[in-house]
Amino acid sequence: MGWFVLTGLAIVVFVGALFVARTVAKGETRAGAIGIAVLTVVGWVGATALLSFHTVENGHIGIVKQFGSITGTTGEGLVNTAPWQSLTQVSVRNELRTYTMNDQSEGGGQGSAVSRDSQPVFLVVQVNYSLVRDGAVDLYRETGGEYVERILDPAVFQITKEITAKYKAIEFAANREAIRQQIEEALTKEVGKVSGIGGVRLDAIRVNNVSLKNVAFTEALSQAIEQTVEAEQQAKREQAKVQIAEAVARQQIAEAQGIAKSNIVRAQGDAKANRLRQQSLTPLLVQQQAIEKLNPKVQIIVCPPRTVCIPNTGALPVDGQ
Repeated sequence: MGWFVLTGLAIVVFVGALFVARTVAKGETRAGAIGIAVLTVVGWVGATALLSFHTVENGHIGIVKQFGSITGTTGEGLVNTAPWQSLTQVSVRNELRTYTMNDQSEGGGQGSAVSRDSQPVFLVVQVNYSLVRDGAVDLYRETGGEYVERILDPAVFQITKEITAKYKAIEFAANREAIRQQIEEALTKEVGKVSGIGGVRLDAIRVNNVSLKNVAFTEALSQAIEQTVEAEQQAKREQAKVQIAEAVARQQIAEAQGIAKSNIVRAQGDAKANRLRQQSLTPLLVQQQAIEKLNPKVQIIVCPPRTVCIPNTGALPVDGQ
């Protein structure tokens, strides 16, 4: 619109200058009118060039508008459009947006989440996102360029609260990474596509990463959770002591059973040996072993009734009897 106004003014000035130049035969007035006409043409050409060429920064695309309607996009660097068209730069770089979901923060916060057991959860969520080039026109057309405020922001709050409501407050510490992943996956599905012309859905916003920078609770709840965790740890320590005691007792029982089995085996061996000894012993051998233990050097022993037992194999009468 501005170019048309400028062109109209340039035409009026140019025609007026020519009219003056023609009506004045000679002199400074005619020369001045011709000069004005020339300057008007040069100014119009320069202004047209300025309105036709644009510089798009790295990591951005240009949204081309004509009479308020989006007609297309441009790449980076020096680009040109029709002078009556306007160009708006839109970033397609990775952008970071932080959401402080904490009613207790300075400035009022942006609303805390709630756990499954109805406890307030205070979070700081960071979303790394980028605009997809192919869906930029449809996204810009539907949101008027306010795609972050109208699409991303509401989705972050809604999805975060939905995910945190699945866990009890005491479960957050152990499931923090799982919560982060679920928020990232749900957010990607929610804002990753936008309706295009004719109901066709095109990739529009890409969620690159979601991180939980802080997860906190009320002071009273934090103390309760800490006490509960400490109690659980103490219970685990006591349970470990019981398990150790049980293991020691089992070991002692096993050792006692081993000793008992060893004694039984030894007793059975001794009994078997005694049976074998009993089968091999004779009265004479018993006498000889007993005499050898009493006096290994004995030569003759008189055994009742007055017979010689050792070393003869048979008993002999004493004194020729």
